[in-house]
Amino acid sequence: MSQLPIMKFVFDRRKRASAQKYGSVELDVTYNRRHKYMTTGVRILPKEWRNGHVVGRMDAMELNS
Repeated sequence: MSQLPIMKFVFDRRKRASAQKYGSVELDVTYNRRHKYMTTGVRILPKEWRNGHVVGRMDAMELNS
């Protein structure tokens, strides 16, 4: 029986964002205990990320879909 990949969004995994510096949102795909990170092209501030969702932006609904 094969396992299904686990996918989740990760914000600022390299810990580079600050109050004025943007961090990237990446997609983390885990399969057979291996991680693959893929960029989404979205860069946001730490205050705009809450519980795995983009908040406080004009385009938040579009980015979360």
